[in-house]
Amino acid sequence: MKYLPFAAILLALAMVLAPGCGRAEDDLVIISPHDEKITQEITLAFEKVFEKANGRKPRISWRDIGGGGEAQVRFIVDQYGRSPNGIDVDLFFGGGIDPFKTLKGKGLLERYVPPTAAEIPAKVLGVPIMDEDGCWSGTVLSTFGIVYNKTTLKRLGVDEPKTWEDMTNPKLIGFVGLADPGRSASARVIYETILQAYGWDKGMRVLTLMSANALTFYPGSSGLAKDVTGGDIAVGPAIDYYGRTQVALGGADRLGFVTPANLTVITPDPIAILKGAPHMETAKMFVDFVMSDAGQKLWLTKAGAPGGPEKYNLMRSPVLPRAYKEVDRSLWTIDVDPFSFAGAFTFDSVKASARREILNDVMQSTLVVPQKDLRECWKAVLAAGSPEALLARMSAPPMTEEELLKTAESWGQADFRARLTTQWTESARKRYRAVKDEAEKGK
Repeated sequence: MKYLPFAAILLALAMVLAPGCGRAEDDLVIISPHDEKITQEITLAFEKVFEKANGRKPRISWRDIGGGGEAQVRFIVDQYGRSPNGIDVDLFFGGGIDPFKTLKGKGLLERYVPPTAAEIPAKVLGVPIMDEDGCWSGTVLSTFGIVYNKTTLKRLGVDEPKTWEDMTNPKLIGFVGLADPGRSASARVIYETILQAYGWDKGMRVLTLMSANALTFYPGSSGLAKDVTGGDIAVGPAIDYYGRTQVALGGADRLGFVTPANLTVITPDPIAILKGAPHMETAKMFVDFVMSDAGQKLWLTKAGAPGGPEKYNLMRSPVLPRAYKEVDRSLWTIDVDPFSFAGAFTFDSVKASARREILNDVMQSTLVVPQKDLRECWKAVLAAGSPEALLARMSAPPMTEEELLKTAESWGQADFRARLTTQWTESARKRYRAVKDEAEKGK
């Protein structure tokens, strides 16, 4: 499967989203990574609210520029670099919490607090649901897990996965799919979760061996999940919605999705009004709807049931706690109330934010870019009997966790960042080749 590089997407769509190019007749313009099922059902439901207030249906333009939330936020930032006062777009909707933190930090979000905000808990398992300054609102809660193809696993002689570590099985070389953390917000959260759940050193080993098994690094989790359905890959980490959707499409006899017990986290999928939104009042109305009783129950309730979507199950977890009490359990499209979710650890969102950019670069420099060398090294180590000394060298992080957090404080210095990432890549390639050579000599 081939994907356009981000630069090509940026160039191709620059004219589409360039300031001044929005259609005059639009009532609302939304950038979102949400798929067509979600955008269609949200549009149909919001149309009723808008039509009741305005006597006509709204004209909504949904724009997905491709890739995950990280790719989309970079596009938005680039557009504001061209037009600081506004980009003819009203809302950014979906894509995980980190892109919204980035946009807030750059002053690109309008402050708006929906009426139901007071009913929503501030945090879940250490992760904020609503921005404390009112710049973004979590709309649904997401968990993360592993989507897998039972048929392919059976053919490979591999048991169905239960933990992240199961994706390091040597039989899965070339059959693991991973999303690029530099382009997918959900992937970055998954990798951060693995590091916090297992601890820095073991977490880096798990990520290294997963990467060594990877067929490729996808620009987003949706493409990864679809390839699991097709059998091109056997397993891959994914946000719960993509996993559940593929199981529903492909059938539970062929596909599965598992949330690793005590090794995952819950995060919000937010919405925010962008700076200089051209349709401010409609944007506020849309946010109010998504956060309202009707909007929240839409995510949870089966299609065709009262209060549910018209055609497609959305299979997401509302952030409004009373939605779980007011919708009959037999009509739920998910299997658990995330507010009753029990985790073995509390996710440190402060640490995650502090090392977000540097951790992306660590993975890019040591796992994504030199992945071919890493895989060949892994094969050689396996052929040599997997001696612990070689495994430890192969999977060693470029610095300790304490050193990483200290270095992150200077990560805004472009020259320093470029110099260190180049060193990491060169060092990783050299290390993988040296371990490979030693493994081959020791056979």
